[in-house]
Amino acid sequence: MRKSFIAACAAIALASVAAFYADKQISAAPATPAAFPDPTNIYYAVGVFDSGGPPMEGTATAVSCSNLSTADTTVKWLVYNENGGLVGHTTRTLGGRRSHTVATRRIYLLGAEGLGTSAILDGGFFFVQATRSEVFCSAMIIDAKSPTISGIDLHMVRLNAHPGTVE
Repeated sequence: MRKSFIAACAAIALASVAAFYADKQISAAPATPAAFPDPTNIYYAVGVFDSGGPPMEGTATAVSCSNLSTADTTVKWLVYNENGGLVGHTTRTLGGRRSHTVATRRIYLLGAEGLGTSAILDGGFFFVQATRSEVFCSAMIIDAKSPTISGIDLHMVRLNAHPGTVE
C-alpha cells in the first residue's frame, strides 16, 4: 500500500510538471550576444579588500573572467578605493574561450596578474568592462600567499546582462 501511495504521488507530481511546461516553448538556440563598441561596464563588485604590503603576502581581492565567445574580446578591470579614487587598472584582449584573473596584488594562485596596488583597500570596489556580453566573472577576497584557494566570495552585480541569462 505504501509503495502504491508513493507511486501515485510521484505520478501526480510528474503530471503537474508536464502540465506546467506544456504551454512553454523551450528553445536550445543561444540568445544573440550583445557587442559593445567600447568597453562597457558589465560587472560591479563592492567590498574589495587589500591589506597592503609586498606581493604574495597578506590579503588581496581577485577577479576572474572568462570569455565564452569564440571571438576575441577586450576586457578591462578597474579597482577603486573606498573614496572612489582609481588605484589600479589593466586591459587585456581575451581570446575566445579564454580566462584571465586580475588581483589587487600578485598572488600565489590562479596565475593572476597583480595590479600593483600598494594601497590598503578597505571597502573599495571593482568595475569590469568588456566589448561583448559573453564575458562572465567572479570575485573573491583571498590569502595572497596560500597554495589553496580559500577566502570570501564577493557578490558581483551584472550591469549589462548577456541575453537569456539571469545572474
